[in-house]
Amino acid sequence: MKKIVLTKKLNAEMEALFDDVDVKYANVTEGDATVFAKELADADAVLLSTAFKVTADIIENSPKLKVISRTGVGVDNVDVAAASKKGIMVLNTPAANSLSVAEHALAFIGALSK
Repeated sequence: MKKIVLTKKLNAEMEALFDDVDVKYANVTEGDATVFAKELADADAVLLSTAFKVTADIIENSPKLKVISRTGVGVDNVDVAAASKKGIMVLNTPAANSLSVAEHALAFIGALSK
């Protein structure tokens, strides 16, 4: 059975996505780095928010880890070099906030022109 560590709380609808899949998941949402590292030690993947950092030490102590997926634009809380060295894919969502950034910029333009 594969294990995924999630760093965001799931709602009931999202939890239902795991019902018919042979996957175990662990929610670590509180920011306790020790619990996060312990859960990641036998995980195959992590869905990572900004609450935690995946350091070279964590990567070294997570032999089954294959994927680190960031829920945001950057990967500043992931040691990408250490992950790449171990053959771990590092993913992010580079265009996730582009619409919000554009809206914010236009709002500032409007505010400044007033």
